[in-house]
Amino acid sequence: SCPTTGMNGNDTIYVAAGYTLRINGSFTFGFNQGLVMVDTARFITTGSLSVADMKANNLDVLGGSIEVGGTFYMGNVTQTISADVKAGGVQLGTSNVTVNGSVTSTGLVTISYGSKIYGDVSGTVVNAGPSVTIGGSVTASSRFSLGSSGTVTGDVTAPTTELLASGAKVNGNIIASTKLTLGSSASVGGNVDTGDLLLQSSSATIN
Repeated sequence: SCPTTGMNGNDTIYVAAGYTLRINGSFTFGFNQGLVMVDTARFITTGSLSVADMKANNLDVLGGSIEVGGTFYMGNVTQTISADVKAGGVQLGTSNVTVNGSVTSTGLVTISYGSKIYGDVSGTVVNAGPSVTIGGSVTASSRFSLGSSGTVTGDVTAPTTELLASGAKVNGNIIASTKLTLGSSASVGGNVDTGDLLLQSSSATIN
């Protein structure tokens, strides 16, 4: 446990299996800095954490969990991690990112264009951009939106759910207690339980 890392420009943090690093505050990694985690390693910050600008080759997270009291930022450059993420908010940035693990937030989850999450996703609001792939269930306490050509392989539970034009797809059941909106060519491969159903345009299907 430490108040700050005191890292220099090219330093790397290594967290081995079975160990926990806790930073009391927020921390932002620089482009040439690094993070290595394996197996059951845990990286905890009480504030926000950003790996968004880190060089892809320096982000070597192959297991464990990242737990952030504030917002977790990732993906100003193309990046991949294999870890479960828990945070107050999650911003998966402006470039393609891949997360092999679950993403759990007590607030907003934003997933950028073309990103891939292979695990369950939850938050108050989950916004998945165009061409996003989610291989797991999605749970939002308020709203879930899926951009054009986005795919969810798993069940979706959110009071307001929007599959936007065109070609957004859910291969699973949807529970949208308030409203489900299906844009042009959107499709659902599963059961639907909703308050109001709005078909915005042609070729939306529920199988």
